[in-house]
Amino acid sequence: MANIARLKTWNLNETLTSADLNAEFDNILSGTNNGSLDSDNIDQTDTYTWSGNHTFNSLVTHGANLTVGVDDTGHDVQFFGATAGAHLLWDESADTLKMVGGAKINAQGTVTVGVDDTGYDVKFFGATTGKYMLWDESADTLAVVGTAITLNGTAVGDASVGTANTWTADQTFNDNVKLILGTDGDGALYHDGTNMVINPKVVGSGVVSILGKFQTTQTAADVAGLFSLGAATASGPQVIYSAHSPNNTSQFFHYCADATETKAFIYSDGSFQSRPNSYGAISDQRQKQDIMDANSQWDDIKAIPFRKFKWITDVEANGDNARVQLGAIAQELLPICPGLVDHNPEIDEYSVKYSVLYLKGMVALQEALLRIEALEAA
Repeated sequence: MANIARLKTWNLNETLTSADLNAEFDNILSGTNNGSLDSDNIDQTDTYTWSGNHTFNSLVTHGANLTVGVDDTGHDVQFFGATAGAHLLWDESADTLKMVGGAKINAQGTVTVGVDDTGYDVKFFGATTGKYMLWDESADTLAVVGTAITLNGTAVGDASVGTANTWTADQTFNDNVKLILGTDGDGALYHDGTNMVINPKVVGSGVVSILGKFQTTQTAADVAGLFSLGAATASGPQVIYSAHSPNNTSQFFHYCADATETKAFIYSDGSFQSRPNSYGAISDQRQKQDIMDANSQWDDIKAIPFRKFKWITDVEANGDNARVQLGAIAQELLPICPGLVDHNPEIDEYSVKYSVLYLKGMVALQEALLRIEALEAA
């Protein structure tokens, strides 16, 4: 054990006796000189071993390791500050370092808990019971328990979620504060002050995929859904069976119903049904000009070849049970009535404007009725 040294000043001609030395040493140990063991009576560069409780009431500078206790046998250590009751306590019985009475840690550098691949739970408590932030080392998850995260648009900016997070309460994101998704910021979810926005990274070519059922409920007097096409070359919504071709009248591309009954639907074979069987067109005289009688459709209607046929894909799916249908062939109509035929160059497919064909047939029927009436009157 090293020596405990204390500076002692002796008066001139004073005799140094063993009793004086013993008394001085007793004063050092009992704390009657300078309060107790402190910087005035300790050799600051040596190693000391003490037994029992000791209190340091002034500054002690120690230039070597300070060890309290030995492995598996320790002692409490307390460090007090300027505030009554606030102190740092090493509780040897619980093997725990505690901040007591409002004491705080002010870390000016990096605080590391654990090492890479071996961590520990860390909790941060607030003023309200049951609300805290938890780093759960077993799940590698940062959880906010019993409270919400409020992100201020000016101070925080966009929130980027790169690891697993567990939220057990509502989270508040201010207007235009984006929840950024994807490693490369592939998409964003936010409220722009008026509307809820789901924005792919590349506007116009980005895709928002919904795996499963998508449902929207509108309880106010407003539209439940709106597709706004801002680009001149944009197309509207498409419904595609991407993995199979049902081609039947039991699955739908589109289904319309109210609280009482079905109103209309488009089957997966492309057929359309409507309860009122009413198909119209806007026909307001105030929006038309150059109104005149229709030309004769007699020759056109007589020249159009009407055919029975089966669709190739229907035969491939149903064989001999494929339905026989009645209609016209677009390529056969081209030299007779080219205005009845459309061609889609992107997929190289022809189609027939049957609604216009029916009108031509009605005009031809009127002509036939007039001729019949004239013959009957002759």
